[in-house]
Amino acid sequence: MTSGFGTYGNLTAALGEAAFMTGIERNCDVVAMASYAPLFANVNMTPWKPDAIYYDNSRWFGTPAYHVQKMFATIARRRVTFLQRP
Repeated sequence: MTSGFGTYGNLTAALGEAAFMTGIERNCDVVAMASYAPLFANVNMTPWKPDAIYYDNSRWFGTPAYHVQKMFATIARRRVTFLQRP
């Protein structure tokens, strides 16, 4: 999300995506999987925004949303504990 500012995403939108993904983790008994689309975009030809990874002929960079996705993928929970309400 760009929220009206920032060409390649912003921190505010990335925090919103992190909150959404936390909700997915909390409801892992219902949500089977989630994905981020669109993923790749060439900086010289971007049909829509935002994307997670931008590239040109010699380099690439990830948006704040990419780093949120990466964090959730690498810092995985070892065990899921379900709590019952009394």
